[in-house]
Amino acid sequence: MPATLSLPSTEFSHPKSYAWLYSGDSSVAHFFTTRLRITLDLIRDYEGGKVLDVGCGPGILIGRLAERNRVVGLDISQEMIRECAVSLRGSGSVFLTGSAEDLPLRDTTFDVVVGMGVLEYVADAHKALGEFSRVAKKGGMVVVSMLNKMSPYRLWERTGWGWTQSISKKLARRPAPHRDELHLLSERGLRGLAESNGLEVDDVVYYDFNLFLPPLDRYMPRRAMRMNRRLEHFSSNYLKWIGTGFVVAAKKK
Repeated sequence: MPATLSLPSTEFSHPKSYAWLYSGDSSVAHFFTTRLRITLDLIRDYEGGKVLDVGCGPGILIGRLAERNRVVGLDISQEMIRECAVSLRGSGSVFLTGSAEDLPLRDTTFDVVVGMGVLEYVADAHKALGEFSRVAKKGGMVVVSMLNKMSPYRLWERTGWGWTQSISKKLARRPAPHRDELHLLSERGLRGLAESNGLEVDDVVYYDFNLFLPPLDRYMPRRAMRMNRRLEHFSSNYLKWIGTGFVVAAKKK
């Protein structure tokens, strides 16, 4: 059975709500800002190149890249693209509406292709990665993220916490909020898809070591954040599986 997301899909449907996820000092904000920081670190050697941000949302990543790179932002949501066109007007970036599984772009165009929080939502991750590889130049970088389904946080989110929420809503006779279905891959599975699409995995970085399982991370945010930061050095060692997500960087062969 597909996993479900801990945040209602409405958070990802409205540009302002999505941008808000990056703000503050909460566990949610830490997840998004850490993923962003890791992605920027992984592509820093390609500064000055042409970058494609697939699933660009309201343009958080583009806002950090546009000064030194030529950036194209693509999202399936017209609302997100309209927000980018307004908030990043004058940046020189180009914004397109389209699907990750059928990119409306020419072959071997980009030095870097980024897909943060994208592959979990597409029906065919193999096809999407094939498209990322197709539009990347030879030797170019493809960077994608994935939720770690085997982390303590995600296991609890998919089982105990999910069931608790459903039961409480039923007892209160309130409809449960809509949750997006996710298609999660293991690191091994994602590596395999990358290799089969002509990509050589260069680095894998785990992040967000949140051991305060829901709803404890909301009731005790400061303690949760302190613990999270202390565990960040596990990002590439034998305890990396604790991280709630991971980022894969691969080069096109």
